[in-house]
Amino acid sequence: MRQRSGGLHAAIVIGPLMAGFAVAGGASICAAAQALRSFVTPANAVDSCSMLADIELHHWLGMSSPALLFDSYLSLLHTTSAIRYPVFVHGDDYDDYTGHTPRPLHHPLLHGMVFDVLSPELAEVPGALIIRLGRAVEDCLSALISAGTLSRERCLLGFPHPSGRNGHRKRQFELNLDLLKAKAASWFVRTAGAATA
Repeated sequence: MRQRSGGLHAAIVIGPLMAGFAVAGGASICAAAQALRSFVTPANAVDSCSMLADIELHHWLGMSSPALLFDSYLSLLHTTSAIRYPVFVHGDDYDDYTGHTPRPLHHPLLHGMVFDVLSPELAEVPGALIIRLGRAVEDCLSALISAGTLSRERCLLGFPHPSGRNGHRKRQFELNLDLLKAKAASWFVRTAGAATA
């Protein structure tokens, strides 16, 4: 199931590699809403909101803080994952799969999830900016861009995963900040213009 959707009015799509296990297994809507908050709490809350603030996401969405996207502005958020369901590689340890062995695009089943599940889902929220979380997700989005099913202008490629496991996240973000900030601004100016045309 989808984790949470703002529907056609969603302004932001946040996507890690895989859905949380409880959500993918068919958790309730309340559990799903709680799960999506795991993108920003507790361990990565400061880094996540700080990065979203640095690209001025809240400014374009009319918020005082990007943290509100996960609270009172939840209707603007659509959370998903590049791979809809949990992937088990070594026994039953869900955390083993990081998107490297096998790579999603090199495995028939995972490749199908990217092109047959993720691609049409993103097409359902055409006005939303896509914030990818992690390099494996970027590979999936880049494949959709190359196939012509996804616009590059919608994707904040280079946005690091905020997890504490990503020890290079701050450096990655600093290197890409100017580009990410400009791209976010360009997308919201463009979509605002389209909405008033």
